[in-house]
Amino acid sequence: MPNESVQALVMFVSKFNELEGQLEDLSKKKFVGSVISPWRTPLLLSKKKDD
Repeated sequence: MPNESVQALVMFVSKFNELEGQLEDLSKKKFVGSVISPWRTPLLLSKKKDD
């Protein structure tokens, strides 16, 4: 469960709209997707580098 002592992120509407657009683009490209989490945090996956 989310901790109440953690403050919510506050940002300008213009920055929020920009971030929302970027997340939508990443979602369309299948880089991010929906998850069930009490935190509702976007998750970005990247390929592991080959050694």
